[in-house]
Amino acid sequence: MIPTVVDSAIAAAVLSTAYKSVDELKSSFLDLMTSKGNVTALSAAASTLDVDRVEKLLEVGCSRTVSGGPKHWNPVHLAIPTHTDDSSFRQVEAERWQNFRKVVALLLDSASEDELAELMLSTKSEHTPLMVAADRGADVETLLFMIEKLGPLASHCLSSRDSELNTLLHILVTKTRVAE
Repeated sequence: MIPTVVDSAIAAAVLSTAYKSVDELKSSFLDLMTSKGNVTALSAAASTLDVDRVEKLLEVGCSRTVSGGPKHWNPVHLAIPTHTDDSSFRQVEAERWQNFRKVVALLLDSASEDELAELMLSTKSEHTPLMVAADRGADVETLLFMIEKLGPLASHCLSSRDSELNTLLHILVTKTRVAE
C-alpha cells in the first residue's frame, strides 16, 4: 500500500512543482518530518518496532539517516525499547529487544559506510545508539549485536563521550551498580 500512496502523491507533486526528477521529489517527500514529534515515517515505524513497515519504507527509498527532534535522534535511537523493571514484563521485553535487533539489521545491513557512521556514531546527538541501548538495559546479546554491526567503526563508537565525558563503559558500570 505504501508504494501506491507514495506514487500518487509524487505524481500530483510532479504536476504542480518544478522538481528536477521524480527521484528527487520522491526522496524529499518520503523524508518529510511530522510537525508533531519531528520524525520521519521511517523513524516512526522504527520506534514502534514495526519490522514489516521499516522494510517497506526502506524499499521505497526512505533515508535511514535523517535525524530529528530535540535530541537529534535517528531511526536506530528511536527503535531502542524503553526499559521496565517489572518482572512480569520480562518475556515481553525479551521480544522487544529481539524485534529491535531485526529493525537494526534492516537499517544497517544495506547501509553504506557513510550511512553506518552517521547512524551509529551520531555526531549530531549527544549519545550514540549503543549508549542509549546500554542505558535502557539492553541485554548482552543486543549490545554485542550492535557492536558487531559497527565493524571497523566499533573503536570510534566505543570511545565516544557525552557532555559529561561518559563513554559506553561508564554507562554500563553505572547500570551494573544500580542493578546490584
